[in-house]
Amino acid sequence: MRRRVLVLAAVVLALACGSLQKNAVLVNAGDDKQRVLEVLGTPGDTQFQGYAEVWQYCQTGAGFGYHDYRVVWFRDGRVTGVTSYKDTTPASSCAAHFRQVRWEEAPDYTLVVARAPANKRLQQTAAVGSVRRPWPAAGGPGVGPPPAAGRC
Repeated sequence: MRRRVLVLAAVVLALACGSLQKNAVLVNAGDDKQRVLEVLGTPGDTQFQGYAEVWQYCQTGAGFGYHDYRVVWFRDGRVTGVTSYKDTTPASSCAAHFRQVRWEEAPDYTLVVARAPANKRLQQTAAVGSVRRPWPAAGGPGVGPPPAAGRC
């Protein structure tokens, strides 16, 4: 009986190892929050700054001697990237060791500037260019809608 319990525990641990990492690769840039909830579940930590938001997930004992963390970055409700880090605090739960977000580490995002085509019967917009911008601080320059056509 004891041997069965040990074998079962080893199988459960083997299956649990890396599950956060395996699921996190299913999250793609542009996914909405609902998709992230479906793939990773409820985050262990959330932080906000202006139009930016971060959800953090962790797995206790993901490997030998460390906890695994995944950070999902959002801008206007859409994923802009996923980053990771590890913590080696012994004999602890990963939930007690979420990092304070360093907003300067946020993945870049692309701002698409668009205008309506000359033929007004078309319902689509034509992209006229894109600009890479750093993540602005809350209320800082670059926050808000793109400028109207003709004022670029």
